[in-house]
Amino acid sequence: MTQGPQITVGGATRLVPVIGHPIVQARSPALFSALAAQENCDTLFVPMDIPPGGFSSAMRGFREIANLAGLVVTVPHKPAVLDFVDEASEAARLVGAANLVRIGPDGRWSADIKDGDGLVYGLRKAGVDPHGRSVQIVGSGGAGSAVAFALAQAGAGPIRLADAITAKAELLADRLARALPHGRFNVGLDLSGADIVVNASPVGMNGIGGTPFDPSLLRRDQVLAEMIMSPLETPLLAAARARGCKTLAGIETLNGQARAVMAFLGLSKGRTDHPSPSNP
Repeated sequence: MTQGPQITVGGATRLVPVIGHPIVQARSPALFSALAAQENCDTLFVPMDIPPGGFSSAMRGFREIANLAGLVVTVPHKPAVLDFVDEASEAARLVGAANLVRIGPDGRWSADIKDGDGLVYGLRKAGVDPHGRSVQIVGSGGAGSAVAFALAQAGAGPIRLADAITAKAELLADRLARALPHGRFNVGLDLSGADIVVNASPVGMNGIGGTPFDPSLLRRDQVLAEMIMSPLETPLLAAARARGCKTLAGIETLNGQARAVMAFLGLSKGRTDHPSPSNP
């Protein structure tokens, strides 16, 4: 049997907390720790469940840990983490959220967001070039914002944004239009004109909430991408497959993020392994 890279822990091991609430659904600690070992980096990704009420205290405490390499941030802390960093990327500022923090040699904390990069990578690896494709994104929080930004940069459009709170979708559409004036952004749920449908809402996470929209509205010629990592097979994914849609599971998006995360944190040789665009 082929074994993966050996993960070791010692006094020189650098730590990357994976913070969220809840955190039980997180699959990245094992994946990222294995990738770090593969790159011969003595770094361990550790899941930490931090309720919102303790987030500020935790962030202040992290500043005191000398062997901290950075942070991986998941729901619900992606927006709040920007208040605790020294600088943020253009994407993170536009989205208003970050899922990565890097600690530089000078001690400065830099934030970025790679959720959307992972989705674009996953689509291309599956043979779907988002360039010129119309997109419906459900959910306008941190993940939905990052996905919209990355897809727009990849040439997708028009992009339609929907959220249970319509004002969130409208605000995101306005931010995107100002930052990317050549993009086309609309608000509302209308699956009929979409080539690619993305669920970036929490509906279906951990098997709770059913589906974010009626899956019977999907057509077999559409691509359904799920951002939720747990369960691996959400009710929406199952329904989309049953209707004959091409699907992209959340774990495939996570795999797409992995190399970019390693490079951002300085734990790889800088490869992102992004596949070239291709048509299905």
